[in-house]
Amino acid sequence: MTTEQKKEIGIFLGFEVIQYKGQDTFNKHSSCRSIGDLKEYLGINFDLEYTGRFVKDINYPYETDYNYLMILVRKILALNTVGDDCKGKVNFYLGGSKIENLFEAVIDFIEWYNSDEDED
Repeated sequence: MTTEQKKEIGIFLGFEVIQYKGQDTFNKHSSCRSIGDLKEYLGINFDLEYTGRFVKDINYPYETDYNYLMILVRKILALNTVGDDCKGKVNFYLGGSKIENLFEAVIDFIEWYNSDEDED
């Protein structure tokens, strides 16, 4: 996974990115103030720590572990973005294809979503 993909995922999950010591660094979450809040928000039972970490140092296995990838898929499917091609690809790849294909569809959607958010 590229550093840019790590950054896009963090932003999509609600984390702010700031410059610290000349590097992109994840700052606070937009609505969660603790790990417990984040677990509840994402519907997970394991720690997912971003705050205060350099983007390049994030190494969660979104591209190889369905437990992590499904965090992103659930968030995508909960959005009210009807008719988007990228969301359609995510639905298609949920049908049993390789995790790599689903991961790529998720990244495509997140890049589209984050760029659309920047325009607002």
